[in-house]
Amino acid sequence: SNSGGDEFRLKVYPNPSTGPIKIISNLAAKGRLVNAMGQLLLADIDIPANATVEIQTQFLTPGLYILNLEVEGRFTESRKIWIR
Repeated sequence: SNSGGDEFRLKVYPNPSTGPIKIISNLAAKGRLVNAMGQLLLADIDIPANATVEIQTQFLTPGLYILNLEVEGRFTESRKIWIR
């Protein structure tokens, strides 16, 4: 989709992480965090455009998690996150 060239940029760091995860996106998004089995752990994570959002991960056991983002209600994007 060409919407005037507003290229989507997303940074999720540190990854792998032993502590909080930071998310920064140039477009507003809603996030969900699921585990490798697809169980929903966090829903409705508000990610404003160009603002750093921090997710606490102390409650997560080490392993693979997937961050699903719905960007401006237009498309979805996923990122794998490793928690150590």
